[in-house]
Amino acid sequence: MQETDNKLDAMMVIENRLTALRQWMKEHNILAYVVPTVDPHNNEFVHDHFKCREWLSGFTGSAGLLIVTYNDAALWVDSRYTLQAQEQIGFTSIKLMKDAKDDKHISPWFWIGQKLANLQPEGVVAHCCESMLTLSMIQAAADCRVKLCSAPDAFDTIWTERPAIVPQPIERMAKRYTGTPIKSGLDKVAKRLCAMAPDRDYLFNDLCDIAYILNLRGHDIPYTPVFFAYLLYRAADNSFTLFTHQETLTEEARASLDKNEVKVLPYEMAMDNVSATCMYDPDTVTQMILNRATNGLAIPSPIVQLRMIKTNKEQESIREAMILDGVAMVTFLRELEQAMQIEGMVLTEMDIATRLTELRAKSDKFIEPSFTTIAAYGPNGAVVHYEPEKDSAAKLQPKGLLLLDSGGQYQCGTTDITRTIALGPVTREESQAYTYALKAHLALARAIFPEGISGVQLDAICRQELWNVGYDFGHGTGHGVGMHLCVHEGPMQIRKEVRPDTVIPFKPGIVVTNEPGIYVEGKFGVRIENVMVCLPWSKTPFGEFCYFDQLTLCPYDLRPVDFSLLTDQEVEQINYYHGLVREVLMPYLTETADKQYLEWATQPIE
Repeated sequence: MQETDNKLDAMMVIENRLTALRQWMKEHNILAYVVPTVDPHNNEFVHDHFKCREWLSGFTGSAGLLIVTYNDAALWVDSRYTLQAQEQIGFTSIKLMKDAKDDKHISPWFWIGQKLANLQPEGVVAHCCESMLTLSMIQAAADCRVKLCSAPDAFDTIWTERPAIVPQPIERMAKRYTGTPIKSGLDKVAKRLCAMAPDRDYLFNDLCDIAYILNLRGHDIPYTPVFFAYLLYRAADNSFTLFTHQETLTEEARASLDKNEVKVLPYEMAMDNVSATCMYDPDTVTQMILNRATNGLAIPSPIVQLRMIKTNKEQESIREAMILDGVAMVTFLRELEQAMQIEGMVLTEMDIATRLTELRAKSDKFIEPSFTTIAAYGPNGAVVHYEPEKDSAAKLQPKGLLLLDSGGQYQCGTTDITRTIALGPVTREESQAYTYALKAHLALARAIFPEGISGVQLDAICRQELWNVGYDFGHGTGHGVGMHLCVHEGPMQIRKEVRPDTVIPFKPGIVVTNEPGIYVEGKFGVRIENVMVCLPWSKTPFGEFCYFDQLTLCPYDLRPVDFSLLTDQEVEQINYYHGLVREVLMPYLTETADKQYLEWATQPIE
């Protein structure tokens, strides 16, 4: 009864907010208002100020698109969030739609066209706040004969308690962790831009690009150590200007910018300095920039290519972060194992997510999680990006599977790890799914491949183990990981769809995840994830070959494994990896109980 009352209260809140938006739309003569999950810099994780879609719909996932007309509202999410969205908006008037990028007939833009065709016979027009309207959205809408135009930010009016942006300190990154000196990096960027178009400026909009090339870090958005800024390359004098909140620069950060001849101006002045012919990155540009760069040129950011390939120094720093993370994970797994053996012990998903962050925070190099921890027990594991909440988190029981996907931001690097843990006896179905997910993970981890192979090709190596027995999963197999930057870094991905980010050639220095999964709705979920670095393997008469070196250091849980399904090669591979984890982490463990647990968890399979 209480749960029903809570849902009714939440429904009334959402419906009142939709009514307020529709009233604003009528006042501005707007028939359809588009609310994406972006900010002016197209970040994956956004400041609370820009969580307009979440505020309006109640859906808390990190990706989704909401469209509101006078009579309808619809939310598009991808397969990761279908179950979550059903739970969070199912009691509202918002219709949940499947995001199928390969079928324009169920795309949001086709939906708008159907809803507004009779009202706008001369051409369908929809609107979106100019600072959140991206080029990709405009192009996708145009493909469905919908004109997507910029509009004022409705939420400045209807969201009366909208969180304010309070800029945080901007700090210089410690030299021991930086991969490229600032001047050297800027010179490379300037040279590439001059070669492309010698008379055009370039506006960098991606916050990770800016933080990386200037060796600065901030705290303006959650989970990613960046700061609100634009970086402008001026062709006329071959110079760089940083537009940011100047008062937040530490003395060291300001001195570093001055030393490297980077001018600094207020953040608010950025758009006034965008010339009509300015170049921009098509992947991050917003209509706010396009409205100024009316004769501009779309050129992919040259900084993205620089930060995609980690230098040897950066790889060493990332390995340091993985050791710190591995120590925290071992302590956590040992504590969880002990807790599940205590009769009457009550732990929730929220409890363990909080505890894991506490353990990571014991390192003085830890800053914050790299994303919201996914602690999903039993049926919740089938919700790919499930996030436990205090009032509804499931209680753990000494049986079944716990899916734990987490990561940390350390001064020396970014981590991302998933382990699926048996809390007690598991069913035959759970054991089989776990084993095949592990086999898929191991297949990609041991792959040898020609340099230049693409993510879509690597994906098949992983999924083949699942396809052989009729399993599959809806999300990508792997994504890049930033160097103390965004945990989901481009430009390449490992996934089965052929698209621009899956055909980028793999080269030594690329850091990527390996995270296949199997999800059985209403029952359980399995995912196993390591971070790996692509390294040279051998040069033969047939070309140069690469392999993946495992960066993540944490035992796999072998208790759910059906060993009859493993090959001798897979057993040898697990034993080798567990030997590496034991050898590297053991000297850093201070508690006897942790050492004993690691010894037990990594004992060889006979």
